[in-house]
Amino acid sequence: QQASQLLTRENLERLCQVGQNSLVREYRYLLPGDVIRWLSFNIRLFRDTDTGEIMAFCFLRDVDQAKRRQQVLEQLAGETSEFICYLNLVDRQLVPVVVLDAVSESGQEPLLRRGDYAAVLTEYASARVAEEDREQFLNGLDLDRLCLGLNNTKVLNQTYHQINKQGLRQRKNLTVRYLEGDSHIILFVSRDITEDYLQGQEYARNLKAAKQEAEVANKAKS
Repeated sequence: QQASQLLTRENLERLCQVGQNSLVREYRYLLPGDVIRWLSFNIRLFRDTDTGEIMAFCFLRDVDQAKRRQQVLEQLAGETSEFICYLNLVDRQLVPVVVLDAVSESGQEPLLRRGDYAAVLTEYASARVAEEDREQFLNGLDLDRLCLGLNNTKVLNQTYHQINKQGLRQRKNLTVRYLEGDSHIILFVSRDITEDYLQGQEYARNLKAAKQEAEVANKAKS
């Protein structure tokens, strides 16, 4: 509706008459397969000095990645995270939005890079996910299984141990969900839960020790 009202002959003539010679609008375009992409519609208006006719030069520019990044950051505003990525199910490309402390030992090539989902996931798992958690990590993020799970629930969670650049083990929680209003985009948000995990382990050990002490005391009474 906005595009139809903006791009009428009468409106373009009016804009030219008041001296507005350029116009840029961003629209969502529906492509085959119900795929939505953001495109920038650009118009340049010129008046022929000899004939007085108005010429409109129009062109489209793909701004989908920039708009997706903006949407992701707006949806996740206020959340604490170490990395945020999104997956476009149309081309199966994983796109990093925010990545902290996830570069290779050389400091040059990021482990979470833009690329084929399966390839980047395997690369990341091999480099950073603890060996005992690696198989579960990859199976849990299998794309078919992931889509099936998201169709049944809004949010999926995966916990695993990550080995950082210094070789230290850290506990991570990975949250997976759809981008609001677009089931072709999947969001991945990772946050560190090492402190909470260690506190939980300590609580479990103390509870086990207290239970054992109580059992010993009961036996002594008997």
